[in-house]
Amino acid sequence: MKRAFRLLGVTVGIGLLIWVARRFDLPATGRIIAEARYLYLLPLSLLLGGSYLLRTLRWRTLFPGPNRPRLGSLFGALMSSYLVNNVLPARAGDLLRAYLLGQREATSKSQALGTVVVERVVDLSVALLLLVVVLAFSALPENLDATAIAGGIACSVLVAGLILVNSAGPRVVASLVRGLHFLPIHTRTRIEQVALRLVAGMSTLRGPGRQAQFLSFTALVWCTELSVVWLTSSMFGLALPLHGVLLVMLAVAIGTSVPAAPGYIGTYEFFGTSALAALGVTGDKSLAFIITLHAVTFLGASVVGAVCLGGQRWQKRQAHDDPHATE
Repeated sequence: MKRAFRLLGVTVGIGLLIWVARRFDLPATGRIIAEARYLYLLPLSLLLGGSYLLRTLRWRTLFPGPNRPRLGSLFGALMSSYLVNNVLPARAGDLLRAYLLGQREATSKSQALGTVVVERVVDLSVALLLLVVVLAFSALPENLDATAIAGGIACSVLVAGLILVNSAGPRVVASLVRGLHFLPIHTRTRIEQVALRLVAGMSTLRGPGRQAQFLSFTALVWCTELSVVWLTSSMFGLALPLHGVLLVMLAVAIGTSVPAAPGYIGTYEFFGTSALAALGVTGDKSLAFIITLHAVTFLGASVVGAVCLGGQRWQKRQAHDDPHATE
């Protein structure tokens, strides 16, 4: 199944890459990229670093109590997951994030995974709201209306599930476990333990104070990443309106959620240039902008993620070689 999924992603990516190559003048695009204003790379790097830190701080708010994980462990697990998500399908990095944090801190992996679920549901809700804003200010293709409706339904179901978990999670788990009466008692007990920890991770947004803190960090994260898109477009002299920046962000987010080749090659460029075309921005400069945005975001997360993952592996090896070593 995994091999078939990867093959599908590679096929889709190659097909879209061929579409892009036929639609644009690649040598001209290369010349435009070579003539970009590369002084913008410094503030872009700072914005990307700020985005990673804000996401780490936001994730930390989902761990209550005195045993809250250390910021360094959270950052390392988060960035390592981004590296894996960049090269593997099906958001495999999200599972790795929970696993790495569980290894480094006194936090169960199931509970950590529950906090990741909360993040994904909130980000999906924000993306839907942004799509509504884009549709309100842009004359876009009608099929985006269907996308907004489908996204609204999916988001409503996920939010309703999150509310249910927060209000009656343990009772829901107990009911599910009772339905597994045909399994051995030790298996049912293990399933119940894992499910309760997962529910605990998904039930961390109780209380207006924590909710306000989490949503404030979420707003800062999205504003920072919008700034990355806008500043990258400025490297090529593209004066995109705010709703245009929103559309590009949402388009590439959709593109990276479908089966894709490693690094989202092809899908990223297809969805990004399609969004720009809907805004009336066409030509080789639009492809140059999307390629550069892809490179900046991909390389930024991958390089930092590789350093974090390599550092964690080195520390684990050191601890194995020297059992008396301390962190």
